[in-house]
Amino acid sequence: MARKSPPLRGNPPPPKSLIRRCHRCHPPPPIYIQDKGKWTDVSKMCVDRKIHYTNARSCQQGIKVQVPTATDYRDLTRSLRERNVPFHTYALPEDTPTRVVIKRVPKEIATSDVKADLISQGIPVQAVHRLHRARGHIEYDMVLVVCDPSPGHHPIFKIRSVCSLTGISIEKPYKPHLVGQCHNCQLYGHIARNCFATPRCVKCLGQHGTVDCPRSKDRNLCVER
Repeated sequence: MARKSPPLRGNPPPPKSLIRRCHRCHPPPPIYIQDKGKWTDVSKMCVDRKIHYTNARSCQQGIKVQVPTATDYRDLTRSLRERNVPFHTYALPEDTPTRVVIKRVPKEIATSDVKADLISQGIPVQAVHRLHRARGHIEYDMVLVVCDPSPGHHPIFKIRSVCSLTGISIEKPYKPHLVGQCHNCQLYGHIARNCFATPRCVKCLGQHGTVDCPRSKDRNLCVER
């Protein structure tokens, strides 16, 4: 007969009703505490601030902590930032902006005009960027639109015209199947926007951002774990 795992020490178990609700929805993304030596203090902090976590284990990237609710996620990440504990995570689904590509928008039309037109149609637009070829900076008749998050089907997929032009096509951006690199700590698997670890420089391996390094870009180094 399989033995049940003992409850996590130093952390009060979350209510059963809370766990049942979380099983019916997607749990928040994990939080990786990169300095394993700070875990004892972090676990005590969770008890003091009544922050629940359902699982915590050691892994290559640090201590992987899984919390049951978005409230616990926000409380824990805010507390880690206040204490300057290095960590990285991923954005909550409800906080992730919606990005779409609108095709057949002539490159002669300014992105500011596209943004103003979408806002006039009731679309909560954050930014509009003209897509272009990497080499030569040749612009395409396509724009990338960043919108505020919206539960369910986003209203931008319902529009039929942009700047009074019909025949447009709205698609989700293509995501390459490559593991991204964080431009803050230089590790792979997450992005700088959700990284609160100590910055690392690829030019001199110093603890500062690469853009702040006075060293020449002729010779870059590898950041090791």
